Amino acid sequence: MLTYLDSEIDLRAHYSQESIDYFSKVHDSDTREDFAKFYAKHVAVYIDSKSNVVHINAQGFSPDYAQKLASTIVDRAEWYINSIGHQLAQAQLDFIKGEHQLVEDKLELAQAHLLHFQQKYNLLDPTAEGMAMQQIAYTLEGQISVKEAELKGLKGVMSTRAPQVIAVQNELDALRQQLANERNKLSQDNAQNIPVSEILARYANLKIKMELALQAYTSSQISLEKSRIEAYRQLKYLVTVEEATLPEDNKYPNAFYNVTLFAIVAAMLFAIGRIIFLVIKELK
Repeated sequence: MLTYLDSEIDLRAHYSQESIDYFSKVHDSDTREDFAKFYAKHVAVYIDSKSNVVHINAQGFSPDYAQKLASTIVDRAEWYINSIGHQLAQAQLDFIKGEHQLVEDKLELAQAHLLHFQQKYNLLDPTAEGMAMQQIAYTLEGQISVKEAELKGLKGVMSTRAPQVIAVQNELDALRQQLANERNKLSQDNAQNIPVSEILARYANLKIKMELALQAYTSSQISLEKSRIEAYRQLKYLVTVEEATLPEDNKYPNAFYNVTLFAIVAAMLFAIGRIIFLVIKELK
């Protein structure tokens, strides 16, 4: 504060004016520490514990400068307290935003993995499509069983070269081929067959990861909003209740008190000197 005041309103120059008496001013030979002690004696700050109001009394060698000094101190203190509060709140929010960004990145990664899996196997919903394929396979297996029973019955009464036997055999072969095709739909580019159960297991694992990431993102978003409200709710502001007033009369120095004190001290010294003079004269 002292450095700021000296740079803004030339505090040391004011306190070291030539027109000020020797005992009341700052001298050029005074160190920074001496100047700080002089400043502390001429600026009084105290806090009312009941109202939490900070009172500042600043002394200057002119009414205008005293008012300017007090106003500058108040403005600087207000800026400092308010900026510190905002910096702390912003630091807290930046940390929370960083954590929220990590959660958001995890959600995006989980969504990307799930989308890549669906595109890789050309499946919109592997669970539903797997159930549909199983239903088709069950239907084909039922038809194959019926045709096998029919073919067995025909072979019991007809030759294997009979047209009806050959027709049923062809239908049975077609059903078996169709069943094989349905089971081979979930195959990779290298023609390596993958069981439907494994596809569903992979999809379920990716879907669970995405749902967990989505839940974490939702919780993080709520926490971010709560933290933003809490951070700004805890901000402390320094508010100027009353502006610095322009004094109409000087409080220091107290001329009557100083003159009276000087007169009393001078009278005492005169009396002591008179007594000493009389004692010496009597001894002679």
